[in-house]
Amino acid sequence: MTRFTRRLALTLIVGGAAVASAQRPLTRPSPPVSAPAVGPWANKFFMPGIDKEPTQQPPLVIAHDFGTVPYGTLCTQKFTITNIYDVPIQVTDIRVECGCLKAYPPNKVLQANEQAEFTVAMNAGMFKGNNAKKMYVTFGPNFVSEAVLRLAANSREDVSLTPGEIDFGIVSQGTKTSKTVSLKYNGRQRDWKLTEVVSSNAAYEVEVKEATRGPLLGVEYYVTVTLKSDAVAGNLNDAIAIKTNDPAVPLVNVNVRAVVLAPVRVSPDKLEFKNIKLGEAATYKVMLDTAATCLVTPQAEDADGFSVETSSVASQKQMVRVKFEPKKAGTIRKDLKLQTNLPGNPSVTIVVEGGAK
Repeated sequence: MTRFTRRLALTLIVGGAAVASAQRPLTRPSPPVSAPAVGPWANKFFMPGIDKEPTQQPPLVIAHDFGTVPYGTLCTQKFTITNIYDVPIQVTDIRVECGCLKAYPPNKVLQANEQAEFTVAMNAGMFKGNNAKKMYVTFGPNFVSEAVLRLAANSREDVSLTPGEIDFGIVSQGTKTSKTVSLKYNGRQRDWKLTEVVSSNAAYEVEVKEATRGPLLGVEYYVTVTLKSDAVAGNLNDAIAIKTNDPAVPLVNVNVRAVVLAPVRVSPDKLEFKNIKLGEAATYKVMLDTAATCLVTPQAEDADGFSVETSSVASQKQMVRVKFEPKKAGTIRKDLKLQTNLPGNPSVTIVVEGGAK
């Protein structure tokens, strides 16, 4: 075979292989389509509005950033957790990645569709600069899942807060009380100052006063918060934003906490009597707490079948019995008022609903 013949034969072989290859379909596999990452179902408890859209997929982590805060600040965040399932759930365990994190879970079992407050705290006095740590909250006991919370804050080294928050603790409604914190700046800006309180709550008043200013010691301010006597009963968990003349960090936040107790409290304050037969009766017991020893006068029995029995002995804590003896079939809803002889005669209302057949 001549050199030309060999070259022609090689060309035919290679060309035939090329034609055959061109005729074969492209079989390259397509890249797999990955499903969106889904977090543990316990994360759903912390999602806002989950009760309205319970089919939402939970995120991998529930994240909250407290932003830039003075060193020493006790940052707090209140979550509303909702049990969207048909079985009771409760917090059974809590683990944290850092001692700077604490949790204040509800101390009760949540029934289906019931809500409760879950408060977390991050102590910015235990680190400096940016910090992000996780908290693991286990729910059970029948079906177990672990929610993952990621909490972050930037603790400023040049600004410090002592103590780390304004905490009034438990205060009786109608009481006026004040607390003060020290806010210090030790940075390089010579004319650093607090200029204006830009956000606060109607429940309290804020006063900012410069205490000291010097070239070496920096600047110190006193921030005084006065809880008003007309503050609404309930849990107060708020943050005061104070404007500064620092263009890098124009706001400083100071947390304010309080538990304002009404002079009269009843638990539970809603009662539901279901499927009571005519001629029969049902009774619920509720606990009544008052600010001081007093007598309680119930609403008189009426034609709708509801009646209230209280103690004839003055007390600060007493059991109240609510009775429903239906007079006719159907559903009845009423507000039962309990009057006290405390100063100002404060009262409390129990919402009752009765179903008779």
